[in-house]
Amino acid sequence: LAAMITSGELTASFTAAPQRVSLTLMSAHAVVRLPGSASYAVSTQASSGSVQVNVPQDAHSGHRVTARLNSSDLQLQPT
Repeated sequence: LAAMITSGELTASFTAAPQRVSLTLMSAHAVVRLPGSASYAVSTQASSGSVQVNVPQDAHSGHRVTARLNSSDLQLQPT
């Protein structure tokens, strides 16, 4: 999944762990639900806003989540 959201909302849910999720959020809110059975390499850059990561993390995982936020909120939740 690759998404750029400006002044909006995104809700996404995966039944299988994705290899790559790439998000750019500007004045936006996103909730991404990922299978909790996998670990994720999560990388975020936030100039303002908040990031909540509630899924297992592993910097060496092949499942990558990258996000750039500007005045935005991101939640990574387990399915």
